[in-house]
Amino acid sequence: MWQRSKNAEREEIYGRINKEFGAWKESLYYGLYDLINRDAIFSKLPYLLEDRRKISPFDGQLNFLKGVFILPALFFWRLFLIRLEDEYYKVKYPNVRTLRDVENEDFDYLFVLNTTDHTITALPVLESMDDKAKSLVVTFKGVYARYKDDFDALKNTKIIFFEYELKNLPLVKYLTIIKESKGKFGLLESQSVEDDVKRLIDIDKNFIKFHLKTELIQYYFFEKVFNTFDLKGAVSIVFTTAFELCKERGIPTFVLQHGIGGKGHGHPYVSDYWFTLDEVSKDSLDEWLDHTVNVLALGSPRYEYFKNHIELQRIKNTKFNKKISKLKYKKNVTYISQGAMYDTQMTFCALKKLRTELSGDVNMIIKLHPRENLNESNVKNEMEKILTREELRNTMLIRGEADFYEILANSDVVIAATSTGMQEAIACDIPVLQVNFTGAPYLKAYDLSSFGWRKAVDDPSVMVNEVLSLLSSKKNCREVIEKQKWLKNRMFKNFDNCGEVIAETIIGIVEKNSSSQ
Repeated sequence: MWQRSKNAEREEIYGRINKEFGAWKESLYYGLYDLINRDAIFSKLPYLLEDRRKISPFDGQLNFLKGVFILPALFFWRLFLIRLEDEYYKVKYPNVRTLRDVENEDFDYLFVLNTTDHTITALPVLESMDDKAKSLVVTFKGVYARYKDDFDALKNTKIIFFEYELKNLPLVKYLTIIKESKGKFGLLESQSVEDDVKRLIDIDKNFIKFHLKTELIQYYFFEKVFNTFDLKGAVSIVFTTAFELCKERGIPTFVLQHGIGGKGHGHPYVSDYWFTLDEVSKDSLDEWLDHTVNVLALGSPRYEYFKNHIELQRIKNTKFNKKISKLKYKKNVTYISQGAMYDTQMTFCALKKLRTELSGDVNMIIKLHPRENLNESNVKNEMEKILTREELRNTMLIRGEADFYEILANSDVVIAATSTGMQEAIACDIPVLQVNFTGAPYLKAYDLSSFGWRKAVDDPSVMVNEVLSLLSSKKNCREVIEKQKWLKNRMFKNFDNCGEVIAETIIGIVEKNSSSQ
């Protein structure tokens, strides 16, 4: 009961400090700005707190236990098991190095790539920089395994793993962090902030204490990196702890925007430079970031990567349907879910109507957001309520059971609200239908009509008819794809050489920065 009441209180607080999209920036980011300005270790905290409106009932207890055991576990691993792990990596990942292996080499740029699904944004840039500079990539095993062929093809780039390096700090550092994290939390508690933020800090103290420990572990790892190499610039897809050290040392930082949108991405002072998709997104970001970041609308390399690699993802339809246990289907219609903000009751009615009208040899795939809990999924629950047993058999709700790009490559029609996947489908000449059943206009950066395209469909019957038209006529499909090529040329700046343009821009900025010092 006590935990439930705290969660209810959290919900009420979030209702006040984030009553509209992005409102948290004033309460959380600027509320803690003086502290962040004095100690960059708190830079991630406002964004992390903003994302904790709904949490597990046992979140506090779990974070308490993680906070208690993380440093002793790392200490034990460093003392007894790190050498075994080192030998294992040499066999399992022969092209991956440790920081110790490369400490006598020189590197110009640091790439921090810590998200599996968005690393494709950075790969074309890395490839273009490979014959111009030497880069060090810090990433996770899962990211490397996903893009192993791309990483292994790089000649002047070395890869090291987060997992290994965070367990290989000097033993004294782990002991230091125990005391230091307590001091950091005490500093946070002493800040003069509005009552709601202070109460939120108290409610989420176990999460914050655990976060501070993990942040300090990362900080000391990156400190080793910057003390070892004379790096000229740091590149990432999201804000990273490495940027905190760059700020201290006057090293320029660059964010490669990984997907659709403007407002809500990042926070003020997130980096020195931010590469975004287009002028519409730039205008939105300039406002959201309060003109504290130099936003450059040079495009997103992820779309050219996806276009160039989709044929590798594309497999025979029968083989794909076999993989997802749907052998009888000849075509696939995919709806990309974006969660409760966009999936309304009208959305569910539209999908129900579509499934009813589709023939039995068409599979309807509902692709849930990768971070959505399937057991709590509003889409999943609602569709199971309104679809008949037969309709459910002909509908597949997928989160991680099949690769998203494989799904996209084998889709005959894609329906979406504001997804990056919608843009990827356009980049790869897959017919796309943007819908809006929210009753409110989308932000410009998310709305295809901002680029001269038609307005999003807001009538379920129109959506159904257009999907059926595309499925029944190759001619209609070709016409839509030809029109989308016009849209593609307006939306995707520097399409087909975006990675090269951004790589050259980064190098140019760094060289100019070096010559002025």
